[in-house]
Amino acid sequence: MSKYSFEFKLKVVKEYMGEEGLERKSSKTFYSGEFKLRVLQYRQYHNCSYRKEKDTLNLTKSEKEELIELREENEFLRASLAYEKKLKALIQERESKTKKRRK
Repeated sequence: MSKYSFEFKLKVVKEYMGEEGLERKSSKTFYSGEFKLRVLQYRQYHNCSYRKEKDTLNLTKSEKEELIELREENEFLRASLAYEKKLKALIQERESKTKKRRK
C-alpha cells in the first residue's frame, strides 16, 4: 500500500507541473539489437574514434550517447563474464583438492 493516495499524487503533480507533467515524454531513439551489434563490431574492427564512427554512421548526439552507454555495458558484461569464469575455475580447483584429500 502506498503512503499517499493516487488522488493526492495527481493533485500535487497538476499543481506543480500542470497537465503536461503527466504526459510521457520519449525523446530516446531505440535501435534493434542487430544495429547495436553492427556498430560495436564496426568500431572494434576499424579501431576508430567516437567522432569518426559518428560521422561514418551519421549518428546524432543522442545516438552517440547511446553508443557510449552500449560500450560501457559491453565492457561491464565482459568483466562479468571474466569474473564468472575465474570463479568457476576457483570452485573447480577447490573441489579437486577436496576430492584428492578424501582419497
